[in-house]
Amino acid sequence: MYEEEIQFLRAVEDPHNMTNHRQRVDGQAIDELRRSFPGISDEYLAYLREIGAGSVRECQYEIYEPDAVIENKDGLTFSVGNLLIIGHDFGGDDFALDAENDFRAVVRDHETGDVHSYGSFRAFIRDQMLLGPDGRDERAP
Repeated sequence: MYEEEIQFLRAVEDPHNMTNHRQRVDGQAIDELRRSFPGISDEYLAYLREIGAGSVRECQYEIYEPDAVIENKDGLTFSVGNLLIIGHDFGGDDFALDAENDFRAVVRDHETGDVHSYGSFRAFIRDQMLLGPDGRDERAP
């Protein structure tokens, strides 16, 4: 599913920079997420399997390890109301999946608490990668 995104990251990231470190998630952890959060986004799960949890593009964003999300699913750290917090942008805003709206990807503003919906996880993550619709890098030179 994420072939284009993987190729893009290979082209734009320095593989020796530790801020580009990710760990692909195995099937057991994926199954545990499915059991813990029925209906969770298949695009999110595919991202974890194919690209992995961790930081991207010199700390452009980070997607959390599934164990952290699962272990704290009933606590305040990784859930806020109907939002399952799955990552952040290193600027204070949370990335989440909205459990009341088919686990759509959202960003929760750290200053106002406002929630902005992106719809599909894949569209959201491409935007966070700064991967344009034409496959070009949208990061300013």
